[in-house]
Amino acid sequence: MAQAHRLPSGSWRVLAFDEGHRKSFTAETKRQAEYLALQWLTERKEKRDPINRTVADMMDRYIEERTNILSPTTTSNYRRIQRLYFKDIQGKKVAELSASDVQMEVNKMAATLSPKTIRNAVGFLQSACDIRFKLTLPKKEKHIYQTPGVQGIKTILGQTKDTNIEVPVLLALWCGLRLSEIRGLRFDHVFPDRIVIDQAVVDVDGVPTIKGTKTKESTRIVEITPWLYDRIMREKVNGSEYVTTMTGRAIYARFRKLTDNACRFHDLRHANASVMMMLGIPDNVAMERNGWETESIYKKTYAQVASESRRESAQKLNIFFQSLVN
Repeated sequence: MAQAHRLPSGSWRVLAFDEGHRKSFTAETKRQAEYLALQWLTERKEKRDPINRTVADMMDRYIEERTNILSPTTTSNYRRIQRLYFKDIQGKKVAELSASDVQMEVNKMAATLSPKTIRNAVGFLQSACDIRFKLTLPKKEKHIYQTPGVQGIKTILGQTKDTNIEVPVLLALWCGLRLSEIRGLRFDHVFPDRIVIDQAVVDVDGVPTIKGTKTKESTRIVEITPWLYDRIMREKVNGSEYVTTMTGRAIYARFRKLTDNACRFHDLRHANASVMMMLGIPDNVAMERNGWETESIYKKTYAQVASESRRESAQKLNIFFQSLVN
């Protein structure tokens, strides 16, 4: 640390430096000035040590250090967790945090939140603070999907025909697109025989935001028929760039209003997978077509998909759906 220097006034002054920051300390005696400077340097060093930082500080740092790596949706979700949960422990230093503290927060959250939400929140907290407490978390929920069968698919197609969500429904059912991929589909990526999926649109804090596809396998080409191409292109008016400009919430709401089916909009993608299984389309071809990457999502991952097999499978799928819309 720099030594104190006596000023013309008789006071003593120390100029302290720490990682690009500097601060001046003045006191009546040399010892007092140097003590103040040392105290400031010690406090700054302690704050840099993760164990001496608060939970809120660690959350901020975790997000800020990954700003260019995390997707906008993930960043928004982390900020939401920070804003809504763990309020009673965010002011604590990580060194003072105990498993009991976190368990109490989990217990409070369990009264109103789903097991998945709680697990995501705890995962963020433990990663941000670099802690690994043994906690009792709510059991995972078993989801029972209301996947429509052939008659259900035909009913949904009839109920949404010539509406503003007919194309989103067709893209989900026929092509297996996720809602975010449907919202991110541009007209210049739609061709008479195929569509190219290479981006998605999600809502981040209520603002539509462009992002990459969910996984590297999600960037893909899906073969379509001329009929589907023509139906998609009917949506292009006044030089519009995107196939749909509706928000995800609006599409969900419109879908529930128009259909009397118990399924969710995302279940249309599950229905697409069911049809591919029914038609005997190879698992690896189905996985490539819908952009899945893990066994838990579909069945099994294969190394390579032959283009001829992909074309034959696309033809089977297109013939099936074409028969339902004619």
